[in-house]
Formats: sequence, C-alpha cells, structure tokens
Amino acid sequence: MPHVRDVRSQMRKYVATTTSQPYDRLAMAYLLETAARLTALGADILKAAFPYDAAVTDERRRAEACAELDAATPVPWILLAGGVENATFERQVAVAGRAGASGVLVGRSVWAEAATLPVQAREAFLAAPGRDRLAR
Repeated sequence: MPHVRDVRSQMRKYVATTTSQPYDRLAMAYLLETAARLTALGADILKAAFPYDAAVTDERRRAEACAELDAATPVPWILLAGGVENATFERQVAVAGRAGASGVLVGRSVWAEAATLPVQAREAFLAAPGRDRLAR
C-alpha cells in the first residue's frame, strides 16, 4: 500500500477522471484501509470522518458505509464533524450512531456562525443555539 502522500496524489488523479460513484468507493476503500492500519498500531479509539459523500441523500448507502467502517475496526470509533453544516451533521450522527459509532467530535458544525459575530451576539449564540446543538 502506498504512503499517505502517494494515496492523496492517486485520489486527486482518480477524482479528476471519474464520476462521484466510483470515487465514493475509492475514498471508502482508503478510509477502511486507514482504519485497519491505525487500529493495528494499538489505537484505543478511531476518529473518522463520515464515510460517505455528504451530498448523497440515500440513507441506505450511508448506513452501509458506516457499517463497513464499524466492521473494519476492532476499537470504538467516533464521528468527526468535518465542518459540514449542522443539519447535515445531525443526520450523519443519527446514521453513524445506529451503525456503531461510539460518539462524536464537534467543532465548526456547532459554532461556525458564532465566529463572525460581535462579542455579545457570539456569547448569546453559544449560550443558546450552540448549547442546544450540543444537547441534541
């Protein structure tokens, strides 16, 4: 298997010459291989991006991808928000949770709007909508 830098280069070439469907399978193959390799090194937990294109709305395909990731790693895995909008992340969390994810790691999907607000508005946002998003 090539080094990470070589894999990225190969993926860029592949993406430029194919449709999104084959890329989804290629990206998934790299994710599964990465999960297997990292957990074999003794990882206690795996932090992973959602294993399918966020633009795809087919819940069955999303669930299958999460189940594949769950089967590929013997350790618990958590879902990385990856900067997607909050509504998309909430859907991803629901699918990943049903497929075996042990938790989530959030950042921009919860607080992105607050970053450009004036101080008082930022504090109000984080105290209400931001907190509510974390509670879900």
